[in-house]
Amino acid sequence: MKSLWLVLLFALFVTGCSSDPENASVKQAFEDYKSAILNDDAETAYGLVNENTKAWYGETLDRVLTSNRDQIMELGVLDKIQVILIRHRVPREEILQMTPESLFKYAASRGWVGKNSVSGLGIGKIDVQRDFATGVVRTNGEDSPIRFHFYKEDGVWRIDLTELNKWGEAALITQIKQSRQDELDYIFTLVQFASGKPVQESIWKPLIE
Repeated sequence: MKSLWLVLLFALFVTGCSSDPENASVKQAFEDYKSAILNDDAETAYGLVNENTKAWYGETLDRVLTSNRDQIMELGVLDKIQVILIRHRVPREEILQMTPESLFKYAASRGWVGKNSVSGLGIGKIDVQRDFATGVVRTNGEDSPIRFHFYKEDGVWRIDLTELNKWGEAALITQIKQSRQDELDYIFTLVQFASGKPVQESIWKPLIE
């Protein structure tokens, strides 16, 4: 029995030690991503987001190009804002030339990818399970119930922004309720505030048929 406990303790010790370098790598991935966003370094930031995030930008670009009003209105709040904001702020000719990668880089280089919010974020306790990791989101130095998600792809830890989108969606819904505005009025007010110009009815028109 004693030897069994020694084996178990040794296994736990080895597991704990082996995770330390991975924990450090995950933390560094977060710090590198945060630095890239704060410095509008779109190239570096794109290399630190995972495939789920890149796929979401692909879906967003497809919606910007092809969605009509009814299709946009079926989207969640965050996706609605993305489609309307891009159509409103990016010239049509530029959108038509974009790829999912260039859309992300366009947004990141202009501070649209959470620049204001990321400055106050940190990462707390990190848990690594093979090629998946989570880290507690810290806001203004305190732990929150939210967790960053990371995936190890091609040997590199990359952050999954789609997980944060879920929390962003919930926060937006709460803000809309508190504002007592209609959802669409709230979105248009937000987009107008960000751009300094009113949203036109043409925003609902697909860019390609």
